[in-house]
Amino acid sequence: MSQLIAFRKAVIDSINAEIPDLDVQPYDGKFNKETLAEISISVPALLVACLGWSKTEYAIDREVEGTVNFIAYLITNTEAGSSDEQTALFLADKLTGFIADNCFGQQVMPPLAPPHAVNLFSGKTQGDQINLWAFAWQQVIEFGGSQAALLADDGDGSVYTPDEDGAND
Repeated sequence: MSQLIAFRKAVIDSINAEIPDLDVQPYDGKFNKETLAEISISVPALLVACLGWSKTEYAIDREVEGTVNFIAYLITNTEAGSSDEQTALFLADKLTGFIADNCFGQQVMPPLAPPHAVNLFSGKTQGDQINLWAFAWQQVIEFGGSQAALLADDGDGSVYTPDEDGAND
């Protein structure tokens, strides 16, 4: 499995365990208020995406590492009797604290800095009062894993190990 897919799954599983009332799902990329009309989700929801990476370099063991940009979109609606943003602010506070310094059960460094959060939209859409927040953070991820793990990931369970005489080449 890709390190990026495995890490995003670990983020989703960790947040689901921490905030079980939040519907946490993977997402493919950028998100805005227009996208709300195109998807079907239960709110409150959190959509977790990888937006790309930078600063790719070789680690000491020659594995490739990169600073990966992750984003989580929080979508809430106004509950009866609450202020417009009460649920969104409560969850934003909880998510900020949870994401900061979290490795999500993976063997990675904690985020390079606490997540940056921004309110992207608060208003009516399709008759509902919606709040859309984004949480962005950077995490250093090792790409590809070890060569043995990559080669074993072809599904047959075997690991390719070249013979000294080149018979396996």
